[in-house]
Amino acid sequence: MEEGIKLSNKEKRCLQYLEEHGSIDSDQARQDLGDARLSETIFQLRNKGYKIKMLHMDAVNRYSEPTWYG
Repeated sequence: MEEGIKLSNKEKRCLQYLEEHGSIDSDQARQDLGDARLSETIFQLRNKGYKIKMLHMDAVNRYSEPTWYG
């Protein structure tokens, strides 16, 4: 973690999780970190200068239609 940047406990936990596991999704954030709003946490971290990549993943939804998530 970078020096001098004020982080909430939630942001610290998210960064630590990313360092240990390499990635995180909304379900993991909810279950492992108690963070129901991962996208907001990532948004705040990016605004504080952290470089966090998003991978574009193709999938098929419950209606057998192509979709993507990331």
